[in-house]
Amino acid sequence: MVRLKLIGAPPTGQLFWGVRRPSTGALRFVFGFPTRSSRRAHGSGRAPRLGFPLVAATLAVACGAGDTVDGGADAHPRPSIVFLLSDDQSYGTMGHEGESWMRTPGLDRLAAEGVRFTRAFVTMSLCSPSRASFLSGRWARSHGVLDNQTGLPSDLPTFASELGAAGYDTGYVGKWHMGWQREHPGFDVSASYVAQGTYQDGVFELNGEPVKTEGWVDDVATDYALEFLREERDAPFLLVVGFKSAHTPYQPAERLLGLYEGATPAPPRNVAAIPPYPRLGELNRLVE
Repeated sequence: MVRLKLIGAPPTGQLFWGVRRPSTGALRFVFGFPTRSSRRAHGSGRAPRLGFPLVAATLAVACGAGDTVDGGADAHPRPSIVFLLSDDQSYGTMGHEGESWMRTPGLDRLAAEGVRFTRAFVTMSLCSPSRASFLSGRWARSHGVLDNQTGLPSDLPTFASELGAAGYDTGYVGKWHMGWQREHPGFDVSASYVAQGTYQDGVFELNGEPVKTEGWVDDVATDYALEFLREERDAPFLLVVGFKSAHTPYQPAERLLGLYEGATPAPPRNVAAIPPYPRLGELNRLVE
């Protein structure tokens, strides 16, 4: 079986080392995600406790030996998938991209052991359209989310809805931000917040039920994601985790405030890059 790790651009990298950050008591919620497989496993509508976390890297991990894709003797185990998406993070803000002052050991490890896409580009650099494109695999003109005030269409096929139809348990954790949408089409369960949320002590909605949390928003999301991963199930799963960082207003967790004290950030390598199309003034002159 093949293990595949794809690295995009998430925030910090600590989680991938298996380091569990200490949580305040308020973060240890006891609740259940009634996923399809947990309902099957326990014979009732009540799933076991699920407490939660995590960035745009994708991890494919092995499932149990009994969960295979049809194919007779050549059948392969179906992977479970964790998709991690950071917000407004430049591709260059990771140590493995040559930025020696950046401390991203987890992401650097994923890059070293997995696959990197170095020629990707953004066709519409807005939050909601980009998220809709990630989920659906479509251009913005096709999926219809053209601004940050539009929700994801409930009938739009996504990789979540397709995997769900194939028997996967699907969960969404963290920042969703497609307008003020509260629903998460294609996902069985969710622990998210509306729009931008707040960096500290925000309100999460657990399957639609508001819960006041304590702590830094991405720590809270990370705890929720870990609970999903620890859920007892008999099916492969998809977990998508959206982080709020590094979006404005740039409010890191208190423990990280001095992380880069004394460091000299380098300007982005493409800061002086000339766009491959005429600028507005040049375009006007060409038209004239």
